[in-house]
Amino acid sequence: MTFGMRTIRAWLSRIAVVLALAAVPLAFSPSAEAAIAKPRVGWYFSSSQVDQGATVRVVWSATGTPRGARLLLQRTTGTANRWMNVVYLRTLKGSTTTKAPIRGTYSYRIVVLNAKRKVVASSAHVLRSYANVPLSTIMRDTTATVPINGTLFRWVARYDYPGPYRFLHLDATSCRSGTFQLAKDGAAGNVGSLNIVQETADLQVGSVTAVGTASLNATLSGHAVDFTITDVAGDGGYTYVDGVLSCSTANGRP
Repeated sequence: MTFGMRTIRAWLSRIAVVLALAAVPLAFSPSAEAAIAKPRVGWYFSSSQVDQGATVRVVWSATGTPRGARLLLQRTTGTANRWMNVVYLRTLKGSTTTKAPIRGTYSYRIVVLNAKRKVVASSAHVLRSYANVPLSTIMRDTTATVPINGTLFRWVARYDYPGPYRFLHLDATSCRSGTFQLAKDGAAGNVGSLNIVQETADLQVGSVTAVGTASLNATLSGHAVDFTITDVAGDGGYTYVDGVLSCSTANGRP
């Protein structure tokens, strides 16, 4: 056998070995898989709209994380919206709870930190925290009282004609709901009403019969809304309204 033939056969043998190894699936260790996979983290809130101070659950799952990685839940704080650490997450998959901060809209994120504390993955969601705002604050008006059936009823808006009388309009609102109190004096049996007319939701009406009080629990869509009163002309009385709304801003506006 010539030297050239031996050389060719040697090269062919090497190529065969390489092809055979390529055909065998490699059994990667978890660290090797993590080195190849792109780090990802997915998560969600149990509810993204909660009362301030309420407990909210956070559920997460991370994949493709490098060796020594840590997960951290953060939220924005201050007018500069800087990221503040909330809690380190001890596992790659799980759940925990946190308290909703004071009324406002906050961005939260879970970041994946590698062993050098560099962010290699992140995912963000918004949490809205709500608190009660008096209707008088949203109207930028003061309240007064009127005697109804032996007690004083506090009101911020009233009307004494069929109307409807629009006492408040919002092009948009940060409020998600409201609890309203109504009162009616004048001729017994006459009826007045509070009407909540929204751009993207059905009409909601609360009625009250003289002489007495009533209440209305209403939901708000966040879009344009009118608050109106209707009453009975010439009965010597008014329909009165007061209330409190659940809002994520101090004045009920976005």
